[in-house]
Formats: sequence, structure tokens, C-alpha cells
Amino acid sequence: MPIQTVKYAMCFPCEAARNPPNLTWRACDTVPSHPVNNTMAQTRDKLMERGEKLSTLQDKSAQMENDAMDFQDMAKKLAKQNESWF
Repeated sequence: MPIQTVKYAMCFPCEAARNPPNLTWRACDTVPSHPVNNTMAQTRDKLMERGEKLSTLQDKSAQMENDAMDFQDMAKKLAKQNESWF
């Protein structure tokens, strides 16, 4: 089965959606129109989803670290208060 090629691909679909008369196109070497493209698109989508999950995990980890430091500070203050009672 021969691979069909497309000479141009849209660069910025979001920008094109906002400005329909000003479509932005760029010349590509050749973009194969093949079932592999579907697999590549799925892989790209999964990678982007993974990146979003990692970003969320990083944010949660930073928040947990801050909460742990706050807890440590509070525990030290309470320990000092208890020492001064005796």
C-alpha cells in the first residue's frame, strides 16, 4: 500500500479557530497519511495527559511538603510549651 502525503498542515488550529479568515499554514516536508499517524496521535495525547498528571502530582507533593513543614514547626512550638511547664 503506497503512503499518501500531504504537503501542508495547519500550524495553530486554536488560532485558526479564533481567526477563521487568517488561517495560519506552514509547509511541512511531508506528513504521511497512514494508520501510523493515528497511533502517533494517540501516543501524543497520552503523553500530554501523563504530563498533566505529573504536573498535578508535583503540585500536590509541594503542598504536602509545605504542610509537613508547618506541622513540624507547630510540633516544636508545642514541645517548647510543654517543657516550660515543668
